[in-house]
Amino acid sequence: MQDLIFFLTGAVVGPVAEIVCVHFGAWQYVTPSFLGIPVWLPVAWGFATTLIGRFAGTLTRVSMK
Repeated sequence: MQDLIFFLTGAVVGPVAEIVCVHFGAWQYVTPSFLGIPVWLPVAWGFATTLIGRFAGTLTRVSMK
């Protein structure tokens, strides 16, 4: 369940930040599909957030021993 929460949080917050950055001209994508970002970007942000969450959990468990 925690992985799902991490995934959904990343899949929403990450792309929103990217849309804001693209809107204000910080960068741009060559082939944007939705509000200036590619459609696959929310999935990438979701996976990245889940990966970082799991890695942090593993480091926490290892450092507790």
